[in-house]
Amino acid sequence: MKQTLSVKIAPELKDRLAQLALTKDRSIHWLLTQAITRYVEQEERRESIKAASLDAWINFQMTGVGVPSKDVCDWLSDLAQGKYRNPPL
Repeated sequence: MKQTLSVKIAPELKDRLAQLALTKDRSIHWLLTQAITRYVEQEERRESIKAASLDAWINFQMTGVGVPSKDVCDWLSDLAQGKYRNPPL
């Protein structure tokens, strides 16, 4: 079930939203829903990456096992050339 959320914004931002809504032939509601959804998804991905990075760091500190720098450099070089493959483990 959808719920109402009230947000106070500066009048200038509201005017910009209204203009953008006209330009895109969309409602302000649609623009805000899209923006909030994208922001939440982005931040969830960022938090997931942070958690995985912290886990990897803790694991490295406990085991001393890491990925050789040559393997990482080769992988990054491939990515830069458009050759996508899984990162080295």
